[in-house]
Amino acid sequence: MKTKIIPFLILSFTFLFANHLTVKNGDATVLINGQEFKIPEDHNLTVKSGTMICFVKGAGTVIIDNKVKLNSKNPECYQIPLNSDADINTLLSSIGDEAVISTEQKKAPSSSRGLETTKVSQGIISLPPSKKEVVIYGESYGPLPVTLSIKRSDGTVIREIVNEESTKTLFRIPTSYLDNDSKIEVTNAFGDKLLDKKVSSTLYYAMDPHSQTFYEKDKHTIADILYGTDRKKNPKKSDWEDYYTGERGKLVYGVAEVSIPKTHKLGKMERPSWGRDETIGKHVVITKLENINEEKFLTFLKSKLGNVKEKDILIIIHGFNVTFAEAIRRTAQISYDLSFKGVPMAYSWPSRGEVNEYMRDESSVQYTVPHLVTFLKKVTENKGDANIHIIGHSMGTRALTNALKEISYIYPGKHVFKNIILAAPDIDKDVFLESLLPYIKKTTEQITLYASSDDSALKLSKTLHGEERIGQAGDNILVFKGLNTIDATGIDTSLLGHSYFAEKEVLVKDLKDIIDKSLPPTQRKSLIEKMKSKLAYWKFKFEN
Repeated sequence: MKTKIIPFLILSFTFLFANHLTVKNGDATVLINGQEFKIPEDHNLTVKSGTMICFVKGAGTVIIDNKVKLNSKNPECYQIPLNSDADINTLLSSIGDEAVISTEQKKAPSSSRGLETTKVSQGIISLPPSKKEVVIYGESYGPLPVTLSIKRSDGTVIREIVNEESTKTLFRIPTSYLDNDSKIEVTNAFGDKLLDKKVSSTLYYAMDPHSQTFYEKDKHTIADILYGTDRKKNPKKSDWEDYYTGERGKLVYGVAEVSIPKTHKLGKMERPSWGRDETIGKHVVITKLENINEEKFLTFLKSKLGNVKEKDILIIIHGFNVTFAEAIRRTAQISYDLSFKGVPMAYSWPSRGEVNEYMRDESSVQYTVPHLVTFLKKVTENKGDANIHIIGHSMGTRALTNALKEISYIYPGKHVFKNIILAAPDIDKDVFLESLLPYIKKTTEQITLYASSDDSALKLSKTLHGEERIGQAGDNILVFKGLNTIDATGIDTSLLGHSYFAEKEVLVKDLKDIIDKSLPPTQRKSLIEKMKSKLAYWKFKFEN
């Protein structure tokens, strides 16, 4: 951690004039709300209520309000007391991106002498390295001193912080004090355990700190992407790019962090030219990635749904010739372009990610179907009241549509999904109409098909198979009752090879109307109605 040297009065404009800190008998390095500073001897600082100060090192003694002393013999933390509700509210609003673990009011048992205390359930606090502190906040009826203890697995107390008697409690804990062997306990004066959570050094919090789908950094935006995959993990991985291979494996779960540059242009995947390194702030980059177990994955999902602005899940299933890293980046980019306010997720099947592996990918997309069914079932059973929207692309729509057929048997008579979007689907037309569509319609409220007569990949597929693909437009465009067919001919198809569905602004706007509002084609202003065999389909309006 880089240490900042504090010049005279540098904090006088940062903190409210309420409490005083000085250093005597030498310099001292301290953590102030998780950030490290070196304070010269005899310097005086004014700090606001709620500030957490922790001694790190140095010969000096840190004196707070002429009573609390922190030094090498007493290397503890001290939090400036919160004096009012206004202090609490101001502090909570200023924390922003930090991890706020807010508690839930519950009636206390009789052993608490009739007092009502705040409690949270057992669980895991997972800490990303990018966070400087964890914030724990709660309320209790009847002013009581509250003690926070950081303990090792053997019960040894590493740190102990006591808040003065108050009905409101707020602790700010530097993440440098926490590791895999520790846990956090909060107790009141009667020994009631208000919080008891283990700590894990994984990427995310069991109670997610991010109230938004995307959160801002200095020169880029971060997106959290939950994923499922049945690719085999690479035992010789060197970076996130080849973390998973194109070989078939078992279904596993994970979470990734993707950086999107502030200069990002809608529909574009900013990547370095061949042979050059990727740069955060300039390119779309995977910055963190972790394989996690099913229980933790579902915990993350439910936590995210409890914090994001909209109760929506968007699952994106990639197509032919796509690597795992490409699938994760594309999910982040599409979600960002859609200004999606729910939880974005990716499902990545074992595509080889090579153009000449078409036949191998065809087998793998069939192999993935039972795993995709399990993935969708787990998400469905843990979504609460959230809506699920799924975009399948290219060959990936084969896995999606076959999985949906299975889902129709698992949840008979129930619309499990809000929207199913088939983009450039590489599916035999007769197979789709006879064996798939009747079952898909039972699982979802709305089905959208994007087709194009410009799609060279689908033309090649037709040549290889000798049959029409439902993603093709032109004279043979598929129009069927219960299917909203959109002719996307004229859209630049370079985004994902033949995935035109996120390339142009008009198409992004149409997708937003579907996902955000579930509007039928008749109410989407970007479309004009056409007729074929007395059935309606739609085309895009293009500006002159």
